[in-house]
Amino acid sequence: MNHFMDHADSYSNVGHTNKDLQNRLDSVRRNELQSSDANCIISYLTAKPVIDPEFFFEYTLDEDDRFGNLFSADSTSRSDYGYFGDVLACDAMYKTNVYQRPLVMLVSVNHHNQ
Repeated sequence: MNHFMDHADSYSNVGHTNKDLQNRLDSVRRNELQSSDANCIISYLTAKPVIDPEFFFEYTLDEDDRFGNLFSADSTSRSDYGYFGDVLACDAMYKTNVYQRPLVMLVSVNHHNQ
């Protein structure tokens, strides 16, 4: 904003407020993130098997090439399932995020409090 003010000689000559500028920058950043979020996630998950060879992930895309579903499981959770066989089902459709997609994070504790 100071840069604009230096060229316009005063804040009143700039034509917008500091909040207008903040809102515009926020909008630009959000648009950039929306197009790169999926690529970042896929890149991250694709690299995980290098560290954890038993890591598994699967995803689907909708008709607009956006994420439809995403599932991942590391070697520890896969091993735990083999020993204990517990399954947790969760319906998260009651609320969606800014992408109009539900976000579900599952955290569990085993019998060793791990």
